[in-house]
Amino acid sequence: MSYYRLKQTDYDGTNEIFKVVAVEFYGTTDAIKMMQTLGSGNELLIHNNLDEENIAYIYDMTGRGGMIGSLKVGENYINLNQLNAQSGIYTLRVVNVLGKTLVTQKFVIQ
Repeated sequence: MSYYRLKQTDYDGTNEIFKVVAVEFYGTTDAIKMMQTLGSGNELLIHNNLDEENIAYIYDMTGRGGMIGSLKVGENYINLNQLNAQSGIYTLRVVNVLGKTLVTQKFVIQ
């Protein structure tokens, strides 16, 4: 369990402190591993080392995007060309069947 609190400071020097939010992490560092394939970089390889299928989501930096599909146990490939995505920074989010986030990882499409 991790706890976060944001403090926003405006240009005029005033600030606002927001309430503490708890974030619970489900998974291990080796549970889901992602890497972009060498070469074109237009494919993600995702190793699902858990004993169950999980669901993958990809979002751009504005939060647009959504579910890509389920990740079976073992190796999974996602073709980024099929997303019609522009160059930029994206976020892969993997959740379990209960909707709990297992992994959130950023990657770049060039």
